[in-house]
Amino acid sequence: QPACEIWVRQSLLLSIDFESGYPAIGNTLVPKPLILFQTRDKSWESLGSATMEESSRVFDDSPLHREIICVTLHAVIDENFDVPGFELGETQRASSNQNFFVGKGISCAHALAGLGVAQYTRVVVVCGEADVAEYKSSLSNHGFQSVDVFSGPPTTRRHITIVDSTAPGEKSVTHIQVPGIPHPPSLFLNEGGFKKSLLDICTSSTQKMGNAPLVALSGSLPKGCPQEYYAMLITDLRAIGVDALLDTSGAALRRGIQAGPLAVKPNMKEAMELLDDLEPNRCGTSDERKLNSVRQLLDNFPVQIACVSDGANGLYVAAKPREPGPPAELPVAHAVCNTANHLGTIATDQGCGDSAAAALLKTFAQTPVSSGENAPCDHHIALLARRACFAATLNLYTPRPGQLPNTDAATVAWGQQNISSIILHSIFT
Repeated sequence: QPACEIWVRQSLLLSIDFESGYPAIGNTLVPKPLILFQTRDKSWESLGSATMEESSRVFDDSPLHREIICVTLHAVIDENFDVPGFELGETQRASSNQNFFVGKGISCAHALAGLGVAQYTRVVVVCGEADVAEYKSSLSNHGFQSVDVFSGPPTTRRHITIVDSTAPGEKSVTHIQVPGIPHPPSLFLNEGGFKKSLLDICTSSTQKMGNAPLVALSGSLPKGCPQEYYAMLITDLRAIGVDALLDTSGAALRRGIQAGPLAVKPNMKEAMELLDDLEPNRCGTSDERKLNSVRQLLDNFPVQIACVSDGANGLYVAAKPREPGPPAELPVAHAVCNTANHLGTIATDQGCGDSAAAALLKTFAQTPVSSGENAPCDHHIALLARRACFAATLNLYTPRPGQLPNTDAATVAWGQQNISSIILHSIFT
């Protein structure tokens, strides 16, 4: 197309001349792309010029103001098999196989290492007693600030992932997951146990950095752990000035979000299930429901920032405004990858959400965000969305969950061209 025009309510808002590469407002050529947002009185304002280069800053080496602690309470050993031409009901030979000692918090930590901040990252894991040495060994060569592995049940649960490089898109990866193994209840006592160890690690980090760390609470809760355990951790972390990002589902999400984490990162299905429990007869088109689900997370729960991933449809980010306003007008940033499979063959879809969480955490730590203060403006949520989407997309092309490929100049340039974000408002009415 020679040009693209964006119309809102019968008014020409923005035209983009693809020959020059610049947008124009009316007949005025703009020297750089603009990020625009709609204010509450329905007028349009510019946040100033911003280039796509800003999305690549998630890979820069600027120092962090605080450390990031990635917590995994429910570790898993993922047995990964490459089986070209995989068919059900047939005996087949794998071309290769690997065991990955992982968990959602570990995948988030691996992504942080890929984003260049391993030295600011502490990893905290609960795994099977028989596998403690393996977990320590697998985490010891990534340059993390510290690695703490606690023993829980006798062994660690195991999952199987089958990758068929010849299959198209979403059909290329098959997951087989098993039920969890019961953990000793003594590990999750309200006084002492794992919680005391985590609080001690946070205190040590605060003393080292001069600022309280960020804590990522990722994954399901194991058998033997009370469903309100994340809520208990968030409450005690807030008492010592520590912000948390919560990435879980089901009852753990329902109870944990009530405790007031800084941010939550469910996927769209998990977010909608959570909100359907509150309002079973919610209506609207699919797009309306998605947009409103992100808003309603902030409207119904004491959380400052919501990032909701939606598979191939990208992800959404919203933040509570500095000034209260109607929930229906809360800006939501939607980021999506415009080009599929450009970086090679998809190796796994596991860990994309964890990589997105890592990008959020790094950005939070680069620019301090305090609970109840300094809520990100529209410009910042667009950058958060774009950076999170960039990291999640890169994760697709490596076999280990959370592992990011080499972010050389060509990869960053690709991200600048193909990861885009737009601010959405009440456009459906």
